[in-house]
Amino acid sequence: MRKTLVSYLLVLAMVLAFAIPALAEGEPVQLSAVVALHSSTLDLETLPIYQELEEKCNVKINWEYYRADWDTKKQLILASGDLPDIFFGSATLNGSDIELNLDSFIPLDDLIAEYAPNIQRMLEAYPEAKNLCSFSDGKMYSLPHVAPERPVHFGSMFIDQAWLDKLGLEMPTTIDELNEVARAFVTQDPNGNGEADEIGYAFDSVNGANFGARVWIGAFGVHDSLDSWLALDDDKNVIYNPAQDGYKDFVTWLRYLYEEGLVDREFLTQDFAQYKAKTRRSEMEISGIQSGWDISQMNNPNYTVLMPVVGPNGDQNVSGNTLFNKLEPGGYYAMSISTACEDPVAAIKWADQFYSDEYGLQAYYGAYGVSLIENEDGTISFTYPEGQTMDNWKWTNGMSDRFVGWVSDEMEGKLVFDSAAYQNGVGKLQTDERYKPYIHEEYVYPPVVLGSEEAEEAASLYADIESITDTFTAQWIADGGIEEGWEEYKAELERAGLSRWLELYQEAYDAKYKD
Repeated sequence: MRKTLVSYLLVLAMVLAFAIPALAEGEPVQLSAVVALHSSTLDLETLPIYQELEEKCNVKINWEYYRADWDTKKQLILASGDLPDIFFGSATLNGSDIELNLDSFIPLDDLIAEYAPNIQRMLEAYPEAKNLCSFSDGKMYSLPHVAPERPVHFGSMFIDQAWLDKLGLEMPTTIDELNEVARAFVTQDPNGNGEADEIGYAFDSVNGANFGARVWIGAFGVHDSLDSWLALDDDKNVIYNPAQDGYKDFVTWLRYLYEEGLVDREFLTQDFAQYKAKTRRSEMEISGIQSGWDISQMNNPNYTVLMPVVGPNGDQNVSGNTLFNKLEPGGYYAMSISTACEDPVAAIKWADQFYSDEYGLQAYYGAYGVSLIENEDGTISFTYPEGQTMDNWKWTNGMSDRFVGWVSDEMEGKLVFDSAAYQNGVGKLQTDERYKPYIHEEYVYPPVVLGSEEAEEAASLYADIESITDTFTAQWIADGGIEEGWEEYKAELERAGLSRWLELYQEAYDAKYKD
């Protein structure tokens, strides 16, 4: 009897030994994640693919969302030591956040090699991605995203074709011709309401990369990389564009527009919401010349793409990002795992799904049945309800440019767009093909990651440099005086540490790219 009881207890112990791990495996791994979401994007746990991947990967993601004031809150989180397991989305961290806090993050190289076949496949397709996401100790602490629909230019330029036709004007090809068209727009009542309410040029700001006056700076000989106004000269020296003569010419032009009433004067003080409310009115066309990411955002069916115009010195350039357009700068830091994470294997396995063909598209655009339709011929259509735009819909139901994942060239090649812009040949990528000849990639300043001390010094210096540039620029546009004040301005930049700031970026460039 005793022998039988002992045998029973041994068998029971063996059963329990196997049963307890099995039970543990059935419980979802709890992971916390912080994400800086676009204001339009729905909470991620309500979106189909995030629900599906939790079940597939046996994890439960406890999301914490930030849609405003993230920069301030981010620093508090990083300084507190009370970290989430995952920082998710390409607007959540930047390179300096990681480099200055390396001890708070887990290197991903070994995890990827052992547990993330889709991410490995992405790194093989884009070998430069590992370099871009490696930090001062040579290890990867972030995952990049590889986005679809990546043009090699930023903001496009648009003009109201109906206004041109009504006033009997030709499409302008030079900056002087464009100025005269703007003058006609503000003086000859092309919207026909009997009021002088038309705006010639409409900008959201001076330096906005898509909707700002900055989009037009190429006509003044400036090759703009759109990264802190940095660029390269012919000798691969790093330069600060607002200290170049071309910038002086650009600001002189803005002063002329301001003085002559050819531009909406509020562009010096308004925020983007005010700009949109003014220029996206549906009841009456008000602005004849604008810039923006895509024509579908402009809410004006009469707009057509304006080709780059020739500037006063014969320049005809467009700001570009040709070197790393699919691995766009904001996307180098799409996801990181903190040292607070007790199960980084579960985290990387879950992240790996977003780099698969099945889920990469859905992470960017939204789920099948919501944003995407699989067609019988193997193509994939993007769909959205009447009254919506393609841009709004993908930002609502996917993460769009803030996503984590990879849309491979093969999957992107299956996409079919049926928006009016694409049907009319003025979609973003179609415009991009027309703009490419005016981009000079040899002047584009490529992405770098500064060491922790260098990053901290650079950030401190740039705060003063940027403030000086913004202050002088606004004053010159509103009141004039750039000729008299130009040398004083450059001296102020030097006193603020411009040469040292450029030296830091020169050293980083030389270390990473110079032969």
